[in-house]
Amino acid sequence: MKKTVLARPNLKVFLLGAIVIVAIQHLITNGLSQSSALARPLVVSAREPNDCVDEELGSILAQADRAPASQVCTQLSDYYAARGDYRKALRYLRLSNLFAEAEEDSE
Repeated sequence: MKKTVLARPNLKVFLLGAIVIVAIQHLITNGLSQSSALARPLVVSAREPNDCVDEELGSILAQADRAPASQVCTQLSDYYAARGDYRKALRYLRLSNLFAEAEEDSE
């Protein structure tokens, strides 16, 4: 008597199923999504030369002697956020938090 429990799988069906799965996955990820090339470009303001210092930035830096460091860093963060330079804004915000923690520890 022959046992049919260990029958050979039909490899053609497995291959066809794998091709269907890959095709569906390709349609979902690439075919139905929007292309990044068609997206609107990001508008970035041109950088100014370093020797051209804004008046507002100059007044903030002039306060550096009178105000605590955390307050000056917070003002610099707000200034750069208003200009759209979010990397510098985040940097000065982190510095402000560090200075505030150090000021609290010293008190």
